Amino acid sequence: ANEPKLLCFDSLIRNCQSKTVGKHFEMVMPIFELHLGNGTKAQSEQSNIKPASIPVQLSILSLLETLFSDKACPQHVFQPFTVDLIENVFMPNLVWRVGGKASSLRKVTVASLYSLLRAGGATSRALCSVAPRLLPLLKSNLDDNDASTIQIVCLSLAMIFDNLPGMLGVEPVNHLYPDLIKCLDDSNDNVRFAAIKA
Repeated sequence: ANEPKLLCFDSLIRNCQSKTVGKHFEMVMPIFELHLGNGTKAQSEQSNIKPASIPVQLSILSLLETLFSDKACPQHVFQPFTVDLIENVFMPNLVWRVGGKASSLRKVTVASLYSLLRAGGATSRALCSVAPRLLPLLKSNLDDNDASTIQIVCLSLAMIFDNLPGMLGVEPVNHLYPDLIKCLDDSNDNVRFAAIKA
């Protein structure tokens, strides 16, 4: 995480105007895919590069989340990349793995996804395309031990449901509903309020 190349990349992205980075996001997207993906096409093309460590992934995901949260950056510039971001960057890191570092990675991944959704960086068409694969992963994170992760998952689900009115069939609803109902009994108020929104 302290490698000079990563620190330079982080500094470049943070110190450039966000709208400039957004306008040229096609140039930096492969870097995010390469270091955050799990067997993505970018990694397979450059097989000599090892998967990034969790601290590096956390650093890069935080950078991505900062970019999505910046109101100065027009979020529509991310829309052409939404499907690739969700499938190649977020989904591999939403899979449950043992350990505190893996838990932190899931939390920052969900926060990044939520920032993208909240800012309007995802279209209904893109969400409809990835929903069959994304929703089960989000559902699995409703059982996380970290209340803030569960809260952000519920908020993300609420945003997805808002973007897909009437598009979910009976089966996905039947799979998600019981787990969301369980969240209403959570000991954390923030989780319960987020579950109500969803």
